[in-house]
Amino acid sequence: MRIALKDRQFDVTAATLTAAIPDPYWSAKYNPTGSTRLTWHLEFAAAPAPGNDMWDVRVYKNNLNFPIRDWKDVAGRTVEWTEYVDEFGERNGSFYLLQHVDIPRARLRFLERDGIRFRIEWDGICAVYWSEEYESDLPFSLTGWATFSGVRVLGSETDTEHSLCQRLAQHLDVSGFQQGPVCRDGQYNSGVGMAHAVFTPIE
Repeated sequence: MRIALKDRQFDVTAATLTAAIPDPYWSAKYNPTGSTRLTWHLEFAAAPAPGNDMWDVRVYKNNLNFPIRDWKDVAGRTVEWTEYVDEFGERNGSFYLLQHVDIPRARLRFLERDGIRFRIEWDGICAVYWSEEYESDLPFSLTGWATFSGVRVLGSETDTEHSLCQRLAQHLDVSGFQQGPVCRDGQYNSGVGMAHAVFTPIE
């Protein structure tokens, strides 16, 4: 698997698909105008191919949203955009090479599924500002398999296994997941404790 940036090639070292649901307490206190929906995160990481003097790269999108109940139905979805940001003011996609830059135009296709992996084609235009030759309006493309590792459901100190499961059930069919234990790790500046559980996909 490789990422192509103009005439350069990068060997993909990792490709992951994850999802997350924000903590209602955090959303109400720290981000009241933001989205509370489940969002998907796709990321490809790569290293330069032999003879390439560029640095490592990452291509990622943090705010994917699919109108599905079964996680397997990600397969067959296509996402396209022609703006820097979405309706919530968040970046529509990012390309990292020395710095994080926008992907103002792209098409992202989830072509098929094999177990917990999805075959993906992604092409678009980005700007990396690495040199005069590699500055803006640079075409990029990639094809590869990304592994879906699960959904992270965030909560606070009052949450339980049941409440976190119920929160996931508002977005996806929970029968497609194995629920992990509630982890309590740290606290917000307000003093309220944090919690989360990871729901691992069942093939």
